Amino acid sequence: MIVVTSDKDIDAPQDLLGGFVDEWIYEPREIGLAGFFNRGAALARYSSILFITADVFPVSEGWLEDLVGWLSLSGVAAVSPKLKGEDGRLVSAGWTVHQEDGLPHPLSEGDAVEALNLPFLSHTARDAYLLDPSCVLTSTAVFQELGGFDSMSFPEQSYMADFCLKVKASGRRCVYTPVSYTHLRAHETE
Repeated sequence: MIVVTSDKDIDAPQDLLGGFVDEWIYEPREIGLAGFFNRGAALARYSSILFITADVFPVSEGWLEDLVGWLSLSGVAAVSPKLKGEDGRLVSAGWTVHQEDGLPHPLSEGDAVEALNLPFLSHTARDAYLLDPSCVLTSTAVFQELGGFDSMSFPEQSYMADFCLKVKASGRRCVYTPVSYTHLRAHETE
């Protein structure tokens, strides 16, 4: 695995990413997040790409293996884990388009992680309309075939929603898995 970072002082131990990191590359982030991810994807030399933001880190063993397992299924092009915040509440269980404003929003945001709210979305592995942009594993070939993220139209937000819609339009699946937990650190404010 290649990790592309905009932080020269990153201090991430190998075990944080399951010992899969072969190379760390510093790339100044002078463009939006989508463009930054596209630059990293251009360096990809493996069959899959993990897009993960700096405020996300795994908290359960086997998280990456679970994502890889889902991605290995026929027709699955992208997969995202359950994401919880520092407060122990859900940040997302996949995403959807909100009916009122037509914009992407997380599902189950703010719910207790173990809450059994109907229709059990946070506890069910399933096809997802959209995936959380903070942590997604996708096929390198599919990412390249679909033209990557649209960094011109969506430099900072909605780039993952656009990508998921392109995945679905190509006849492939986006999957949310509740087995893999990742943790979102609170954004620091100045």
